[in-house]
Amino acid sequence: MKRAFDFSRPDLVFGVLWSLVLVLNAAIPISFTVDADPTVQHMVIFNIVSFFVIYQVVKLLAPRRQPGTHVDAVQEGSWDATVLSRFLKLLLILWGSIYPVSILYSGGPPFLWVLHGSDKSYGDFGVPTFTGLLNMIRAFVLSGYVLLYLQTKRRRYLLVPLFLIFTALLEISRGAILVLLSQALGIVMLRRNVSLKMLARLAVMGVILVVAFGVIGDFRGTPVDEESLAGEQEWLGDAPPGVLIGFAYVVSPLNNLYYGAESLQPSYTPYFTFATLLPTILRSVLFPDIGQGVYPIDIKNEAFNATTFYSPLASDFGWYGAGAVACLLQFICAYVHVRAKRGSLYFTLIYPPLYMSVVLSVFYMYFFSLVTVCYPLLGALYLRYRNARLARRESLGESGSLPPESQPQPGTVYDAPVGAEPLPGAV
Repeated sequence: MKRAFDFSRPDLVFGVLWSLVLVLNAAIPISFTVDADPTVQHMVIFNIVSFFVIYQVVKLLAPRRQPGTHVDAVQEGSWDATVLSRFLKLLLILWGSIYPVSILYSGGPPFLWVLHGSDKSYGDFGVPTFTGLLNMIRAFVLSGYVLLYLQTKRRRYLLVPLFLIFTALLEISRGAILVLLSQALGIVMLRRNVSLKMLARLAVMGVILVVAFGVIGDFRGTPVDEESLAGEQEWLGDAPPGVLIGFAYVVSPLNNLYYGAESLQPSYTPYFTFATLLPTILRSVLFPDIGQGVYPIDIKNEAFNATTFYSPLASDFGWYGAGAVACLLQFICAYVHVRAKRGSLYFTLIYPPLYMSVVLSVFYMYFFSLVTVCYPLLGALYLRYRNARLARRESLGESGSLPPESQPQPGTVYDAPVGAEPLPGAV
């Protein structure tokens, strides 16, 4: 019997990734590595343990399967698969009608800027505020099509995710690429348990991705003295292109957190936390310093300025407050995950940004980004669309003119009864 792991669980992912970063930072010091701060270490370890505890409590208390919109209803040839596909097409058309405007406004995609030797940075791409909306729609559409592929096994559903990832590559934005890949991975992990063989493949893919991101940094022209960066780790300096840079991107956020801990003076006001909840246009007016070289904490190296999801929380609420807010976020992630694993289509659709936020918590605070906070609105919009289509279907069914593509398929479950058999790996 093959042993399988449920790597859709947010507590498990958080524990593995943060433990890995703690070990790597301590075991392989490079030039900018500073001594570990005990307060930071204790907080991280506390939250690793707290996430496991919170998840188990939520698992016991969260509602069991309820009648309603069920993810298993999305099957090959089913009415629910048709409705979800049509809704995603509408969103894709909306995204596709606005995205070219963003490209024209920016003077082309950043990939071409680099080829032409432009002085512009990838951060200059897009229309403020509208770009965030487009990114949210793009991520939702990608996750939805990945779900359709997993449920129906129709490979044509993968064409849209591949195209959307290609657009992120044209933007040469590592953040955008990571966001899309992490959200797609969240859907895959929800519907598939991970064997040891698959886990090994994912580990190899993760290493390749880290190296690729280092290569992207070189392509973007980010100046880094690799010999100086490697410090005493000469073997890293002699490694293939991208390895050292990729490794530095992985360990630098925690290292910055260690470095900034000593000089941290919390404001005890939600300055950095609240700022990320605002559209770019308002944020640039109300919080002009953010994004202009001002960070929540002091950082060790300007070239590697990521500071983990803890930094804005610690700057606003202190270390104890940061740990407490992290516990609240862990509860939300655990609840949504448990409901998704128990078959809710709505919670399945809104889980990817939370999974992404957990995966990328070692780099950045995505939990309080406007895109993550507003993402459930797209899930709610889909349910309204589905209910409207259902009302129309029932109306047409009563008149005997139900369209052929909307006919229920034999054996398709639209509403799972209480006590239904759980999904593979369900909790």
